[in-house]
Amino acid sequence: MIPRRKLLLALTLACAAFTCVRAAPLYDENPAPDRTAMPAYPQDLAAKHVEGIVVLRVSIDPKGDIANVEVVKSTDARFEKSAMDCVSKKWHFKPAMKGGVAVASKVNIPIRFSL
Repeated sequence: MIPRRKLLLALTLACAAFTCVRAAPLYDENPAPDRTAMPAYPQDLAAKHVEGIVVLRVSIDPKGDIANVEVVKSTDARFEKSAMDCVSKKWHFKPAMKGGVAVASKVNIPIRFSL
């Protein structure tokens, strides 16, 4: 059995090595939001002074429209619907460019809910 301290150190080093590896840029120009909005704060969470973050992975089509939204990480699942609805319905992007042509892309967007 591996001691807990050694296992944590091994996992930390493995994660650090993974995040340090960089690939060639995927696009000549990254996608950029040209229309955004803040999601509605769920009333029950606001009343309890609950704050949190939802990280969304957003798929963007070559026209800059949102093709798909999924949750990557969330501090409280009760924030997810509000964040996903807002981004999918109210956000729009300038699409990514590759070789002078608009292409589909994906970005991660952190949405912070704070009072």
